[in-house]
Amino acid sequence: MYKFLAVDPGSGKCGLAVMTSDGAALGKLVAPAGNVAEAAADLANRFGGVDLVVVGSGTGGAAVADKLRAHAGLPSRAVLSPEQNTTLEARLLYERENPRPLPLRLIPRWLFAPPADLDAYAAVAIGLRYLKENPK
Repeated sequence: MYKFLAVDPGSGKCGLAVMTSDGAALGKLVAPAGNVAEAAADLANRFGGVDLVVVGSGTGGAAVADKLRAHAGLPSRAVLSPEQNTTLEARLLYERENPRPLPLRLIPRWLFAPPADLDAYAAVAIGLRYLKENPK
C-alpha cells in the first residue's frame, strides 16, 4: 500500500488530501494557492510522507504540479489527472461524511449553500478518480 497527495488546484486556494492506495483519505486541508507547496509538504509529512503527487488538470494544474515537483519536501513524481465534475463529486463526498440531521434530509440538497472546505473534498475526488484509472 502506498500513500499519495491529491491536489485540487485553483487560482485563490487549493484543496489537498493525503490518501492511501485503497482510497482512504488520511487528512484534508485547504491552502492558499501562494503557499501550496509548503502546505502540501507539511500535510504529507504529518502522515509519514507520500510516494506520488496527483494534481487535477484544471485551473493552473500544470503550474501547481511544477511548483510541487520543485519543492524539496515532496516527491518529484507529480502526475495530472482529469478533474471534470469533481466539485459535484466533492459535494457528495462531503454529504456522505457529514450527513444532515434527519429533518433537513427532507429538504432538497440544492437549497443548501456548499460548505467552505469543499476544495479538500474535490482533492479526494481527484485522488479517487486517479485510483480508478490507475489500479495497482
